[in-house]
Amino acid sequence: MPGLKELFVDGALAQLQGAGAGAPGAGGGGGGMDLGGLLGGAGNINFLTGALAYLILAYFFLVWDARRSDSPNKDDGQIGLKVALYFFIIIGVSFAAEGLETVLHYALSGAKTGTENLKSGLAALISGVIPIFAVALVFLPRTNYRSYTRAARLAYGYLAALGVFGALLALKGLVTQVIMAATWVGMSGALASLIVSAGIGFFSLFRLGALSGWSAPVRPQPMAPSHSQGYPQGGGYPPQGYPPQGYPQGYGGGGYGPQQGGGGYPPGGGYQPR
Repeated sequence: MPGLKELFVDGALAQLQGAGAGAPGAGGGGGGMDLGGLLGGAGNINFLTGALAYLILAYFFLVWDARRSDSPNKDDGQIGLKVALYFFIIIGVSFAAEGLETVLHYALSGAKTGTENLKSGLAALISGVIPIFAVALVFLPRTNYRSYTRAARLAYGYLAALGVFGALLALKGLVTQVIMAATWVGMSGALASLIVSAGIGFFSLFRLGALSGWSAPVRPQPMAPSHSQGYPQGGGYPPQGYPPQGYPQGYGGGGYGPQQGGGGYPPGGGYQPR
């Protein structure tokens, strides 16, 4: 039985060499190194080889955490089951990402990477989609993954970190090829890697955020316009400026002026005695 080194490390090196020699590179020759394919293969290899690290580290961390008396996962009896299921999902994502990237590279390059690459990409894509849907639709619903989400958060965190990391590598490769005036075949490989890695990375990042309880920032409400400009502090209407223009100044203080002789009724009210 082959050891872990033969399964992962040697296989990764072989895939890197194949990605470097598979498609035409910047020089246009058939045997040149395709930086886009190289970076894409490296991203997929990271998904694959790191899955074993996730399996081991996530299991031991969650088991250790569940033994604490104040742990929210102390009653979770399906830790190993869920870690294994998410391990299968990560393997499926690795295969599907490799296949989708190869198919996108074929499409973006104008079918210049060859029909064999298209066939191998479709095979890898189908091989990755099958375990993802099998686990997500058949096995995970039988577990308590909705009540205890820590295994899922570790898996999504792993995919988010490596996905964004692969996207940054692909972006660097794409910018390098643009500056070096590489052929479109090489640039399309880096572009395909960027699309796939960014898609996996940011989808996983948003899923991780939703499981971790993040929320969208609340925009401050615009302040209502102030209506106090030009008005007195006590509210009401502003002074009307009595007396009006055209009236004599005797009408001081607004209203009607004082009446001669006291005006109106005699003081004291009522009628005068006869």
